[in-house]
Amino acid sequence: MRDPLVVRTEELAAVLRPYIDKHNGRHPSYIGGSTSLSDQSIADYSFSAYKYIILNSSVTINERTVWRILSGESKHTQLFIADSILCAIEEQGALTDGRIEVLPNPQNKFVE
Repeated sequence: MRDPLVVRTEELAAVLRPYIDKHNGRHPSYIGGSTSLSDQSIADYSFSAYKYIILNSSVTINERTVWRILSGESKHTQLFIADSILCAIEEQGALTDGRIEVLPNPQNKFVE
């Protein structure tokens, strides 16, 4: 079932991009190979912004979902996904301060 409400993916990406840039600048991700927990404590382990968002999201999303938002692959993103991502990056205010507009899902057809 589709969420009855959506946000414009472009607006969500505009909030997400600065967070990702800032997060990855503060926490360089591990590229190539893997780091085992025996090599490094959990407290020091740095996750990429994508992984951080996925791990802290209240719904199941994956890196592809985040990439689709950033690339503008779809015009709209379901509200429950957007809300979960915004909560994970502590930007839930974007839904109420005018940065991201909540709209009725244009794919839902209501029968009167």
